[in-house]
Amino acid sequence: MMLECMIALLVFAIGVLGMVKMQSLSTSNSVNSEDRAMAATLANDLVAELWATHSTAQPADYANWQALVSTNLANGDGQLNPVSASVALLTIRWDAKGGTTDGAASPRASYVTQVTIQ
Repeated sequence: MMLECMIALLVFAIGVLGMVKMQSLSTSNSVNSEDRAMAATLANDLVAELWATHSTAQPADYANWQALVSTNLANGDGQLNPVSASVALLTIRWDAKGGTTDGAASPRASYVTQVTIQ
């Protein structure tokens, strides 16, 4: 009788620990999803500026945009690389939060889009 109770308690404890781990991963994935949405919004802001000026050159407020990327994303940085007169590559990188199961450092996440100005 006592052995059955101990085994049941062990199984219950393992189940609760598994649920706690799943909740932790779910929370970190939710935060990472929010960061991806923020990166897409920041990229959209710069793309709108490029379309307004009809140029792939860095706009006048490019430094302000980079400051917004740095402020809104953990260790974030954004780069605009003109490929040609009408095409540019926009890259935003930041530190992803959590989500690793082996305790390793969080990986760098990135959002990359190609802009075509017509």
